[in-house]
Amino acid sequence: MMSESAGVSLDWHWLAARGWLAAQLGSLVFVLVCLGISGRIFLDLQAGRHGLGTPDYAGFYTAAIILNEHEAGRLYDLELQDRILHARVPGVRSDEHYPFAHAPAVAFVLRPLARLPFAWSYAVWLAILAVITCTGLALCRSLVAWPADKTRGAMLLAAAFPPLAMECWLAGQWAVIGLFWLAVSLRLVRDGRWFAGGFALALCAVKPTLLMFVLPMLFLSGRPRLLAGTVVGGVALVAICLLAVGWDGARAYWDLLTVYGRTMSAGAPSFKTFKHVDLHSFFVLLSGGPGWLPKAAVLAAAAGFVPWLLAAWRVPAGQGGDRQLLALCATLTGNMVFSAYTPIYDVSLLIPNLLVTGDALERRRHGPGNRRPNFAFLLLAALVVGSAWVTQVTARLYGLQPLTVVLLSLACCQVTWALREPLSAGTPRAACRLASAVRPVQSGMVSGAEPSS
Repeated sequence: MMSESAGVSLDWHWLAARGWLAAQLGSLVFVLVCLGISGRIFLDLQAGRHGLGTPDYAGFYTAAIILNEHEAGRLYDLELQDRILHARVPGVRSDEHYPFAHAPAVAFVLRPLARLPFAWSYAVWLAILAVITCTGLALCRSLVAWPADKTRGAMLLAAAFPPLAMECWLAGQWAVIGLFWLAVSLRLVRDGRWFAGGFALALCAVKPTLLMFVLPMLFLSGRPRLLAGTVVGGVALVAICLLAVGWDGARAYWDLLTVYGRTMSAGAPSFKTFKHVDLHSFFVLLSGGPGWLPKAAVLAAAAGFVPWLLAAWRVPAGQGGDRQLLALCATLTGNMVFSAYTPIYDVSLLIPNLLVTGDALERRRHGPGNRRPNFAFLLLAALVVGSAWVTQVTARLYGLQPLTVVLLSLACCQVTWALREPLSAGTPRAACRLASAVRPVQSGMVSGAEPSS
């Protein structure tokens, strides 16, 4: 398509292709920069310097040391955690604290790494997370049926997504593994294996807030196989935790979660609200502090969103197709918005969610009627990436968390798209096969064509 303005001809397809290439090159550079930063952190740790800061992995490391050297029931002894942190992690400042608040299974898995000096333990853990990230992105790639060049570009952009590359991988956060299990779950659900998909989803519950909103929605939505798989997976996870720390440790974990809930609700300064993108933190920042107003605003928003989402879930037995996938994606996005605690690094779990949503909309575009690309999705995807770069800065300086607004808008759009999706017989996978039957042959597409949405 050509456009004339003041005698200058613009080829918008050419501009879009060059912009896409520039985004991929920028993403590659950013990934390489993150690798360089990780090397610098390792050298600082080896030299005992604070340098670029202590990675969040320090909290996991101290917890694993407790299981190696102390009674398991003391895993959530915050005073003991702090003492080990400042004794065994080099360069930690006296005012730095990294309390461990994940499920006991996390510390249990990391016990072998806690036998290494912290610098080498951190390096090995980053290498493990890199492998898991690549595997998770490979699973994400299998969730879409786009042209190979578009898929490769999307995976490169996903690898450079700031919540994943900087806040999650570089800090050594566990959310990378959550991304992997979420990609597994969405793949199984897309193939119609609801029970197995629910089981994989439950493994994200090593951090309970990742499923705080999802579990009630699965119960209310009437998806018994998905809910049953999630419950069985949760029971298996609880059994592993009991084996790791026993009843005393499990009770201490529950007490810690209770204390954390009260502390976050009270808006304690130890919690950096500017790093949280849930709706409650958004209103706490906006209103200038905790109180009844942020809670009332969240309840009002949930009262409007939940019935709307349930309407998207309610489909006749044996029908649904992509509508079920979009409803699940809306539920997962809603969890980030309505959960009690969503730090920025947990937004990395949005990657498989966005890809599944985009693929479902792409199938609709190639269905009967040959609709145009969904520009609302393209805009929201761009806003997710763009706001992730600036959201902590604006939250800290101006008390406004733009990423929260984008996530809520995405969840609402996903519900709308699900409700507009025509019902089709069979599983979401069957809907994929049906759509592919009418999709134009990709190899016959002209080079430089409009990017897939």
